[in-house]
Amino acid sequence: MTHAWKDHCPFTDECARREAFRNGWQRRTRTDEPITPKMDVVSEQIGDSALVSDWMQGYLAADQVLSSSGPTSDRPLRPLL
Repeated sequence: MTHAWKDHCPFTDECARREAFRNGWQRRTRTDEPITPKMDVVSEQIGDSALVSDWMQGYLAADQVLSSSGPTSDRPLRPLL
């Protein structure tokens, strides 16, 4: 699942934006936190406020993929908020 980010990443030649997307994707696939992560976590991972939207884009893309995998997935369901 962590390598699937490449199939969903809209950035091809922009290394910093691609990395921010990947970090957001990986954060979402490695944790079961709420849909919106705490901004201190985001800024700690990114370090550049210009890349926050790219990180969030990756995070939300992973969340969408996880949500669409349904209960047949090997991953436990997230609790409802």
